[in-house]
Amino acid sequence: MEFGADPSIRSLRLLAEQIRTFAEATSPIGGDADIIRSYVSKADTLIFLGFAYHQQNLELLIEPRYDTDPHGANHASTTLLGTAHKISAPDRDMIERDLRTVTDRFGQFEIRNLTCRQFFEEYWRTLSDYLWN
Repeated sequence: MEFGADPSIRSLRLLAEQIRTFAEATSPIGGDADIIRSYVSKADTLIFLGFAYHQQNLELLIEPRYDTDPHGANHASTTLLGTAHKISAPDRDMIERDLRTVTDRFGQFEIRNLTCRQFFEEYWRTLSDYLWN
């Protein structure tokens, strides 16, 4: 539905039927977890904005360490950039450890105490390079 559109009863009913709980969305049968992990596993760069880095969410997004890539891709070169606004340096270190526990595919981490706006202001050039290379 477009932003600002006036919903009809029919469109609201159709939208409501698509709402799923976290457990339904991550179910091994008919869930979206495999699709999400597939997209994330193919990314050269992951950017997390306003993400709390909870273990349950990390495990949903990232293939577990024991999964192997049938194509032999070197995922250790994947870059992860993210915001961690008002999260202390020790807690950001813990987030990095948690990420390394889930997977070994990240070559570079930059999880910074920035708002999303500050992130885009600081990384505008980096993001431009990712888009055009």
